[in-house]
Amino acid sequence: MKHTAKMLVQGKRDYNNVMQYFLHSSDMTEYGYVTVGTMDVEFEVPDDFNPVQAEIEMLKTVKAKIESDAMVKTHHIEEQIRNLQCLEYRPV
Repeated sequence: MKHTAKMLVQGKRDYNNVMQYFLHSSDMTEYGYVTVGTMDVEFEVPDDFNPVQAEIEMLKTVKAKIESDAMVKTHHIEEQIRNLQCLEYRPV
């Protein structure tokens, strides 16, 4: 099924000072983009597209990222604890 979305055409300079252009569904001027104009974008959504399944897969990806980040932080904290436990206490 065909759908149409109104998009903002916005630009932002890259690290080489070259203007790069992007399509956004919401105004990104607060992030340094300048608005060039708007345009309608037509796209096809497959008849068998299941948005619920797509959302589930996206949430699983987000969950895995959170778990991975937590493991890294936990490892860092455990390492700090081990380092502190290795310090020898010497009363003054």
